[in-house]
Amino acid sequence: MEEEITPPEARFVVTVDSTTGRIITMGVYMTDQVEGEDPEGGFITVFYSEEIPEDFAELYYYDIPNSQFLKGPPMPHPYVYWDLATASWIPNEERYLEVVGRERTRLLYLTDWCFVGDVTLDTSDEKLVRDYRNELRDFPSTVTDFTIPIEDQDWPEIPPFLLQGSSARSLFIV
Repeated sequence: MEEEITPPEARFVVTVDSTTGRIITMGVYMTDQVEGEDPEGGFITVFYSEEIPEDFAELYYYDIPNSQFLKGPPMPHPYVYWDLATASWIPNEERYLEVVGRERTRLLYLTDWCFVGDVTLDTSDEKLVRDYRNELRDFPSTVTDFTIPIEDQDWPEIPPFLLQGSSARSLFIV
């Protein structure tokens, strides 16, 4: 049987992932709560008595071996996971490339109209769009830095004539 620890100074209860130490939930301490690891596994309940920093859930993690909360680096983008052993964000390259691929497909779709039978582009614009589409198709294979946000990648340059008009410009924002 687990010994119940109910320190009088506990103000908050923080639930953390038992694998990563990342904060799952936070709440106000109630007298019937028990600190410790869930017997089913998956999470740890920790009592916390200090003032909770504004960025606590986003930046802090629980250093399980040392039983303390530490401030970590901000999450660079959503396609990472927290590695407790190195106390760092590790890119999920497969997920990252899935999203790059979807964004690439969306951008290709936005240029499909250029090749519909009743649309006539001048030769230079048609070449710009064909080159742009080829660069987009090749783009996922050029991604090597998974630590930066997807929108900060060096995406192919959009042909200027496609950006005419404010509504068109907003469609091409990655």
